[in-house]
Amino acid sequence: MTPSELLNLMESSIIKTGFLRNTSVYGRAELVALSPDQQFKGVNDKGAAVPVYNLKQTANAMAGFKSYICDYTPDKVHYQILDQEADYCFTVTMNGCTFGIGSQADDGTVMVTHGNMNSSGLGESTAKRSIR
Repeated sequence: MTPSELLNLMESSIIKTGFLRNTSVYGRAELVALSPDQQFKGVNDKGAAVPVYNLKQTANAMAGFKSYICDYTPDKVHYQILDQEADYCFTVTMNGCTFGIGSQADDGTVMVTHGNMNSSGLGESTAKRSIR
């Protein structure tokens, strides 16, 4: 799948990432695939029906495309190093978390992070300090 094909699909569909597994494969892209979700119906901002897809890891190179996965765990911070191996990066369970994208390093890599510190209280106290 080319970057423009996926972008067009993302603009006209809903892609659910809840089936992605935490990988701990830092700095390496994985094969992922999209499959139609028959259980859920999506609608756009005008109320028109849009297709829903599930994204998950696959071993089938013919059905998949390469993507980085930035893991998620409650009350933890994960990172992923993006290189030239894939054009995409996905994460899961954005529920009050922070997803950060760093500046490009001299070698062309970029670090992304997914941090969730909600139940520890860190997220709430940090937000309160930022508002003052």
